[in-house]
Amino acid sequence: MINFDNTTRMLEASLTLRARRQDLLVSNLVNADTPNYRPKDLTFEGVLANVSDEDLRSTSTRALIEDNEDVYVNQTPADSLDGNGVNRDVEIGKAADNLQRFGVGLELVRRKMGLIRYAMSSSDAGG
Repeated sequence: MINFDNTTRMLEASLTLRARRQDLLVSNLVNADTPNYRPKDLTFEGVLANVSDEDLRSTSTRALIEDNEDVYVNQTPADSLDGNGVNRDVEIGKAADNLQRFGVGLELVRRKMGLIRYAMSSSDAGG
């Protein structure tokens, strides 16, 4: 049996993490001309892998992100003369991929709510 509460909380955590990662990736693009700036990213899969079922039941999504957030700074040497490590093409690619995955998460939420609406309307009609 599917536990809709855990599913909903995991979807919420996923969307929140994707939004946080998008903020970091956009920040990297904004700072593409800042001398000695190192791009930041969020290890999305690492954060969700550390979330247990107990965490989902007892903790808010915001707390899960704040407690488990694993933002890392790219330590690879910069190819630019000013020491900036941002590669615009790479960051745009990451941002596009992340946005697409966010859209998939939204679609899953939409379908889940549709199933709940259907179940509710079926019980109203039969009862």
